[in-house]
Amino acid sequence: MQPGTRHSHCQLLSRRPENPLVVIMLIFTLNWLANAENVMPGLEVFLQNYTYLVRGRNVALLTNRTGVDRHGRRNIDLFVAHPNINLIKIFAPEHGFSGTVEAGRHVANTIDRKSGLPIVSLYGKNGYAPSWQMLRDVDAVIYDIQDVGVRTYTYIWTMIKTMQACARHGIIFIVLDRPNILSPRIIDGPLADPNLGSLLTLYPIPRAYGLTPGELARYINATFHLQCLLVIIPMQGYHYDTIYEETGLPWVSPSPNIPDLAAARAFAATGTIGELGIFHIGIGTNRPFQIVGTPDLDEQALAEYLNRARLPGITFHPFQCKAPPGTLYQGQTLHAVFLEITDPRQFRPATTELLILHTLVNHYPPTRNAIISRASRVDRALGTSDLRHLLLSGKPFAEISRYCALQATAFAHGSLRWRLYH
Repeated sequence: MQPGTRHSHCQLLSRRPENPLVVIMLIFTLNWLANAENVMPGLEVFLQNYTYLVRGRNVALLTNRTGVDRHGRRNIDLFVAHPNINLIKIFAPEHGFSGTVEAGRHVANTIDRKSGLPIVSLYGKNGYAPSWQMLRDVDAVIYDIQDVGVRTYTYIWTMIKTMQACARHGIIFIVLDRPNILSPRIIDGPLADPNLGSLLTLYPIPRAYGLTPGELARYINATFHLQCLLVIIPMQGYHYDTIYEETGLPWVSPSPNIPDLAAARAFAATGTIGELGIFHIGIGTNRPFQIVGTPDLDEQALAEYLNRARLPGITFHPFQCKAPPGTLYQGQTLHAVFLEITDPRQFRPATTELLILHTLVNHYPPTRNAIISRASRVDRALGTSDLRHLLLSGKPFAEISRYCALQATAFAHGSLRWRLYH
């Protein structure tokens, strides 16, 4: 939520939770630091050591308001002030540079007031990648966005579509790496099916893919032969057991309904449920993506069913909340479960979502009809039609979980060589 947005405050019924060039690839020895709170983002590593890569070149910066250094200074301002960087334009993803445009809405071109530079939308009526007209005066594109590590979040796809465009025109693409909000140790969910024809299933990766933006760019570029002139600037001091709270990096909300880390992590576990159109998932409340409810759900029974599975890193609580104005079931009391992520290092978001869906299919009859009536939307969100069929088939949850685990394991092995950290 943005400052000034009015939230509906919700209440738990139990305890309150606590709160080559393809080929150009910079591989350098990372100086691992004993204190995890000294993680240096790729932005700062680039500014300290690698601006010579763009000296004498016209640069476009693909970013949004999350592109800041450890002191909260904007990448735009740092680039404009640097003598080696000739920044000529900004490219903006979904939600716009400000991160305030609601999901799915086209973003208009605008001007950055402070620098006077044009901000060109890559989430408009003309698609999700820069055209030749947008790139004709550009020699290098730099990507610097804090992503949330989920296949269904569009920033990585804007990155990859821009890599494709740069590959077509021989333009260097530089990724300034940042952490994965979800645990890089957790790869979870089945591989997406590109035949679904969705931006969110462009390449076969799991819902939680366990890679940083730079690692994902390396993997996609090499595995699917994009032939992008790709340069990755890794972070310094980052390792896979570091959760975001331990990095010392400032948190900047990446989009309107992800105000904090709890929402960012829960987004991966409730997005498909929201697509069904019959469950409120907390949008407009002070806990977006962290609840699943309706006016007639038995929240006590649902919480008990879900907790019996003993999924790692999460506990489900009975919950009540009044649906905010302008949202599903507005004004009515929602009976819901609240998702308390107790251990981000162990939390498996895709498995969690599938458990919730499986339980609802078997214990809340409207769920089955919603999945059937919104099949194409559900398939795009889940990444494959196979899961929809498995959920509706009556198969036990253990069998569905095994299906996903096999594909996630295959991806983990296939992506291992493209990892940059330990």
